[in-house]
Amino acid sequence: MAKAPIPVMVHPNTAYRQAANQLAEYLQKSIGMKLPTEEVELIAHFLTPDQQYQREASREQSIAVILVTHGKTTASSMAEVTNYLLGSNVIHAVDMPLNISATDTYERVKHKINGLKHTKGALILVDIGSLITMGDAIKHELDVPIKTLSSVNLPMILEAGRKSLTSDQTLDDVYDAAKKAMFAFMEKEQESANIKKKRLIATVCFTGEGAAQLLESWIENQLSTFDQDVLIRTVRIDPSTKDTSVLDDLKSYYEVIAIIGTVPVSIDGIPYIPAWELLQQEGISRMLKLLEITRQSKIPSVEEDVSTEELYDLIVQGLGEIVTYVNPKTIAGILNNHIPPIRDYYSWDTNRELGMWMHLSVLVDRIISVRVKGTLEQYISSFPIDNTTALIAKEHKLWNPLFHKIEEAFQVKFTNEIKKELVKLSR
Repeated sequence: MAKAPIPVMVHPNTAYRQAANQLAEYLQKSIGMKLPTEEVELIAHFLTPDQQYQREASREQSIAVILVTHGKTTASSMAEVTNYLLGSNVIHAVDMPLNISATDTYERVKHKINGLKHTKGALILVDIGSLITMGDAIKHELDVPIKTLSSVNLPMILEAGRKSLTSDQTLDDVYDAAKKAMFAFMEKEQESANIKKKRLIATVCFTGEGAAQLLESWIENQLSTFDQDVLIRTVRIDPSTKDTSVLDDLKSYYEVIAIIGTVPVSIDGIPYIPAWELLQQEGISRMLKLLEITRQSKIPSVEEDVSTEELYDLIVQGLGEIVTYVNPKTIAGILNNHIPPIRDYYSWDTNRELGMWMHLSVLVDRIISVRVKGTLEQYISSFPIDNTTALIAKEHKLWNPLFHKIEEAFQVKFTNEIKKELVKLSR
């Protein structure tokens, strides 16, 4: 059986690397033994006194890096490799075994951040988008600046850890460096493979979960055998900044053929398909046409509309494929009775109205879902605290009957923050 090669573990200290090279050169001259690069690097680590690592490990970070991934030891293993390569315990791991609830993980991450001394901020690196809203909730609870990046890979972790060791780095600096490392890694893979950019569909919403993840699953099931190369990526759009930089970066490394979701997004050269369009055959046909044409690297621009009379039937039909807990006919009936005056007040066109029907329906289904799973408080706390949006008397009068009817029918509660988000989306 062939012996597995030793991984190259570059020592972070140049002095020890130079000493190891000198020893290797001496061995080659004296006895003719030529050591491979990986063994020379290993010698550099052996030369390092234990107290050196202890000093490095005890160094305090002003910006903490927290790694959270699914699996019994996934985060711990990646953190161990990174900390060893950097010679310092800079990455703090939180493993998320499949039998641990999201609430337990949330508490563990919060406890980890709260226990770090002299921390001026934290960057949370997660594996999938469903964990990305955790940082927002912890930020408000602990009053600590927090940013989150998903789709973590080893280059991201290394760069985040390296940057966090520099005392003058801000949270934004560490965040930007990690994000650049992620896309640099993608670019390097693409260049080495020397192949055409992979196609990608981005699903977007304000939370990075809920509607966007439901769409991701649904779209994957629609892909034909000719489109198995298409990647589906869930992207969170921050409700306060509306930052689309992640989408811009994805455009650099993938052929983004469409952006689909409940948040209107405008990116040059990429068609946006409102999620509600996929509730009708014309919308599905549009997406399939995009897939067909982009096999030849062309992206059309298509505009579709829908009549008011079709709203109810489309919602009932479409929600039957998407929601889990809400009765589509019940929610559609409530919206059909209460949305018209709200629609007229904000002067929605038909497309905008159908988008709000779907957004409200998925929101109610999501609230019921997290209540059933016991994660309602965490979900509610993920909504950003908004001190700028205020409902005027007319808006209260328009929205309150709808809120009351939905709360009564489905035994849910719209908090003030949720109400503000809905009004902001409507204006």
